[in-house]
Amino acid sequence: MKKLALVVIGLATIMVAVDGCKKQEEETGNGKNIRISLPYEDTVLVLDLGDSAKAMQGVVIKNGQGKQITEGIVIEGLDEVGRKMLIYKVEESDGKIVQTKREAIVRVNKLLGKYVRTYPLRPNYTPDTIEFVKNDTNLCALTCAPYIWLGTQYDSAVFVADKSIPYSLKFISYAKEYPSSIYGKAHMVYSKKENVFSIDAIYVEFYVKNVDTLQMRDTFLMTEKLL
Repeated sequence: MKKLALVVIGLATIMVAVDGCKKQEEETGNGKNIRISLPYEDTVLVLDLGDSAKAMQGVVIKNGQGKQITEGIVIEGLDEVGRKMLIYKVEESDGKIVQTKREAIVRVNKLLGKYVRTYPLRPNYTPDTIEFVKNDTNLCALTCAPYIWLGTQYDSAVFVADKSIPYSLKFISYAKEYPSSIYGKAHMVYSKKENVFSIDAIYVEFYVKNVDTLQMRDTFLMTEKLL
């Protein structure tokens, strides 16, 4: 009987060991029951484009075994200027996505600087430089200095984050009156290449106010970002 009992105990031990291996296999990757804990804040997080290190400060992500997760974390919303909700996502080993949100202001700073500007629709225009500087009143806006507008100098063209078009900023003074009852609308687009953010182009439209028809359209390409 003693021998039989030892055999039974031995088999049970082997089964537990095998079952333990299975559970260990199931817990690979990021494991299960992941929790994302955000730091307590009484102010909105302010950070620059693409600044994942700042976005992760104070954030704790652990699996069901209490092990801290440091890989496989995705933060959506970091690559676009504006006041928005950052979304933190982690995929569990069974494919379930765990996520949480956090309000933040993504500043425009990494788009600032001097650029070489060309005029693809005006071949007689010589390429020149244009500078984008900080706006004093809005962290998500920039100012063009100088800015050519309908053949005249316009030194305070302000662009702010545009929620309607991804990766873009819009000209906010579009309702201002211009000579000959013409008003302008414009938006700029930007991109991220090898972790460097830069403005790619400004698209301009002009309308005749009294008949509400398109008068002309222009495009400015930023061919080079000057350091």
